[in-house]
Amino acid sequence: MIEFSESELNWRINNLIEEIDSLGKAQKNALKGQIRTLIEHIIKRCYVDMPLEYNGWEKTIRNIPPEIEDLIETSPSLQNDYSKILDTVYLQCLKKLRPEYNTTKFPETWQFSRSLDDLLNLDFWASLKKGKKSNTKIKRNRLFKQKEISKTILR
Repeated sequence: MIEFSESELNWRINNLIEEIDSLGKAQKNALKGQIRTLIEHIIKRCYVDMPLEYNGWEKTIRNIPPEIEDLIETSPSLQNDYSKILDTVYLQCLKKLRPEYNTTKFPETWQFSRSLDDLLNLDFWASLKKGKKSNTKIKRNRLFKQKEISKTILR
């Protein structure tokens, strides 16, 4: 067994705490970056009238949710951060998109569900066509929900 002096033990504990804190910040930043990319593409798909770009934006919208789900699966507490960052991320996206698409009128606030589950699963642009909230789900997410149910049962 390795023995440490009290001061060395305190030093090691403090370093461990700093490493854990740093890892948590990195995961939060990764989540924020993925959500920012997803929201940016949802905004473009919903409001920018460039039909030739829709396919590429929709592809990104389909590819990002599994990345977010992986982050949350690794660190479930990240789900709590979503509601705290949504408004800030939306404003960051507007700041980036307005100069690029200066003829497009973007809403000042997020116009859709504030649920993380909905963000990862709804085809938001379908609701704009119908003039109401969309219940169209992306099929891929059913697998994620089934994994979550299986994990809960196995616990």
